[in-house]
Amino acid sequence: MEKNHYIVWIAFIILSIASSCSSDPDPSPVGPPAPHISRQDSLALVALYKAGGGEFWDNKWDLNDFSTWTGVGGYLSDSATNEYRVEKLHLVCNTPFPKGVLSEEIGKLTGLRVLLIDGKGFEGALPTSISNLKNLEEISIVGTSIMGQIPEGILSLPKVWRIIMSECELSGELPKDITETAPSLTIVDLSRNHLRGELPNNIKGIRLDLDYNDYTKFPFEYIIQREELSFKGDLYMKHNKITGIIPDSILNNPKWIGDLNLYTNPQKKGYGYANAPWPKINNN
Repeated sequence: MEKNHYIVWIAFIILSIASSCSSDPDPSPVGPPAPHISRQDSLALVALYKAGGGEFWDNKWDLNDFSTWTGVGGYLSDSATNEYRVEKLHLVCNTPFPKGVLSEEIGKLTGLRVLLIDGKGFEGALPTSISNLKNLEEISIVGTSIMGQIPEGILSLPKVWRIIMSECELSGELPKDITETAPSLTIVDLSRNHLRGELPNNIKGIRLDLDYNDYTKFPFEYIIQREELSFKGDLYMKHNKITGIIPDSILNNPKWIGDLNLYTNPQKKGYGYANAPWPKINNN
């Protein structure tokens, strides 16, 4: 009798435990992580904001709220973690005077495809680390106070198709990699800067705009030997400081003198070819 009572008691305990477990509500399923930008990109953007005078940008950021980071576009790089990489960056600082520089940390945005920088609020040199951005397809840096030489490696990025660095304060000679541009590159606009020096004679077929700079010589070989040099693009050098004499071989060839007129006329006030067959234009 006592043995049977013991067995019933054990059975009751087991049943109670089972009943208790079955009555507990099912734990809520764990959802995917909230969308977030990669830590590497997030830190780089914060560095750009702080060095670039972000409090003066046309679109202010709250560094604690990524949803306010206007001008930043991304792509999903890891669906399991819901992590995004920066694909497009457009920074605007239209202040009357410079407020900040572009941080070298920009070179850590290795997923970047489009880079757009506008406004006089940006000064200093172009970061050399931009040459690390091997996925860049388009660069537009316009109307800034950025100065100095164009770093080596930017003009020869492997995927870029258009580079615009216009209306800035860039100076010095073009980097040597202007002759090593990617096949995808078709447009290079470096107008309205302070560039100068000799142009190499083996630039590939691109539309190269050097208007409103400080060049003193146009390379005639780009007209005389276009086919041999495979220069199938255009080389614009209007409003520079070009002077000298046009060779007879170009003067007497209607096609060549027409090309020279297209690419170099007019020059800045006080400059121009002494024997140019076109009328002089009074320029600033």
